[in-house]
Amino acid sequence: MTSRAAKCSVLFILTLILTYSSLAQAASLQEYTFAQEKIALLPKGALISVQNISGDIEIQGEDQNQVVIRATKRVKARSQKEAEEWAEKVNISFDERPDGLFIEVKMPKGWSESLGSLLTKLFEKQPSVLVDFDIRTPREVEVKVASISGDISVASVEKDVAVDVVSGDLEIAHIGGNLSIDAVSGDMVFQDLAGDLNIDAISSDMEITNIEGDVSIDVTSGDLIGKHIGGKCAVDGTSGDVDVTDVYGDVHIDVTSGDISIRQKGGELWIDTSSGDVSVETIVEKNGRYRVDTSSGQIRFFIPKTSSCKVDLETSGGRIHAKLPMVVETVTRTRLQGTMGLGEALITLSTSGGDIDLLPLD
Repeated sequence: MTSRAAKCSVLFILTLILTYSSLAQAASLQEYTFAQEKIALLPKGALISVQNISGDIEIQGEDQNQVVIRATKRVKARSQKEAEEWAEKVNISFDERPDGLFIEVKMPKGWSESLGSLLTKLFEKQPSVLVDFDIRTPREVEVKVASISGDISVASVEKDVAVDVVSGDLEIAHIGGNLSIDAVSGDMVFQDLAGDLNIDAISSDMEITNIEGDVSIDVTSGDLIGKHIGGKCAVDGTSGDVDVTDVYGDVHIDVTSGDISIRQKGGELWIDTSSGDVSVETIVEKNGRYRVDTSSGQIRFFIPKTSSCKVDLETSGGRIHAKLPMVVETVTRTRLQGTMGLGEALITLSTSGGDIDLLPLD
């Protein structure tokens, strides 16, 4: 079974458990909290690793040379005594090594039983335990987080950040290194990243802002809103709209369904979609290549009047409208070929069932 398929199975099981748990236990169980704190010294450039099962995680970089970890066990039980017993069953280990601090939540062995056993315990209204983390750390650290369920927030860290989560929203900002995300479900908000952004997700809506490096996104379902990408932008998806402004590098979009809007400041462009409208505003670079293919949808392509390029526009079931100065070489009902300026770059626009508009950006 692939990693993605395995995570989907975990998410399905987790959804069943949490849905029934909330219905069966809400009326009879109360929440009790148990807090503990750990302080450790951490050298610059060291690693903070957090492995959790369920619960929220917040990591904040600050001007200090030690790590302060506040862990809170949230137990839903029938009584204080029962909550205390279950809280003791959940162990939080803090492993201090020369290369970093490794934090891990360890649940009782019985909690890894089959789905049938888990559902049986839920019918019996067995208590549940979540562990939340509030971590304050020096800024110059690397961060790795792994969790099955829970929201994750990371801010003001100067090194690389990697997050692996099955279900939960992510909010990450002010990162000095690269950011790597492996997720199944949950909304994502990322901003102010100095390095590259790599995302592998199943179902996630995303907002990304001020990414200085390259962006690479592989997502099955979800919308993307992006602003200011200093490097390349590559999106591979099945379903979802893409709206990205101020891209300074090459753009490569390959999706099955969804509207696409790109406002590009430099670089080449290649867009392929089966269904959806495409709108592009771009600066045509010398010897650049710009291509848009859509099976069903309208194409609106804006470039400066002073661009130097060859254009090849083709549609099977729509009209072609070019409002730019060019020498027309071929014109039919379904195709237009021509040259602007010296013809140094190449623009190819093709749609099977929509109109094509080539319009001035100025």
